Amino acid sequence: MKRKKPLLFAISLFIVSSVCSQKKIYIDENMKIIDSLLFSEKCKASVLKCLSYNTDTLEINKILYSYSFKKISKKQFHQLRKFWSIETKKKIDSNTTLIIQYRDTLYNYDINYARHIKHTKNHTEAKHLKFTLKKHLSNIKRWEKRQEKCIKKLSKKSKANAIYTYKHAFENTLSEYKTIKWVKDRGMSKNYFFKINYNYQVVIVKPNGNYFLSGGHLDKTMLKRLLKKNDWASFRNDLKKSYQSLHKTGYGLFKQVKGYHKDHCF
Repeated sequence: MKRKKPLLFAISLFIVSSVCSQKKIYIDENMKIIDSLLFSEKCKASVLKCLSYNTDTLEINKILYSYSFKKISKKQFHQLRKFWSIETKKKIDSNTTLIIQYRDTLYNYDINYARHIKHTKNHTEAKHLKFTLKKHLSNIKRWEKRQEKCIKKLSKKSKANAIYTYKHAFENTLSEYKTIKWVKDRGMSKNYFFKINYNYQVVIVKPNGNYFLSGGHLDKTMLKRLLKKNDWASFRNDLKKSYQSLHKTGYGLFKQVKGYHKDHCF
């Protein structure tokens, strides 16, 4: 998956300066410069993702981890839970798992329309459907219905609370959402989990402090397994094995099956 985004995270100055004469550079997940062949090979791995960042003089192709397991203290989880109880105006029990979806920017119709026009001009070989306000609002409505249906099913089998947060929003964007309430992030989510823009979009935080970051496809089966178990040791091993082998479809929890994009919540 390769997307063009602005350069919004710091890359070590010595790396950039050492290759400033090049038009393109390739950097792996450990901040090391690699060649384009190795970059292409790693991009095929199921647990890695590849993004393209543009500056005035460079195209920086960067490999990032699609998933990550980490842990915060119980005290930090308590602070996080208390913060989101206040922000969402909902009671969140101490034994509740948090599912936080984060977006750096929420775009309104005008911005999405401009992006659509730019995309069609850059990809004239493909046929594109007309993008209208009706289509834009329909997409939002369909997404909201999918989210509500998914969360309702999950809440019956596991104690989980879904939170939707953003950093920036264009004018009138929030009013386009009718059933899902987006809450402005005041730095809590960004500083805890989403430090690198466009890397991760969802985090699952257990009451014991274990948390899982997802910047790749998070299908329903994976989500259910993560919510069901508190001990994620076997899942950590699945991720390690998938990464070390650079396997294209992954192992265990991260094994991708045919058609897996069709059934997901986040």
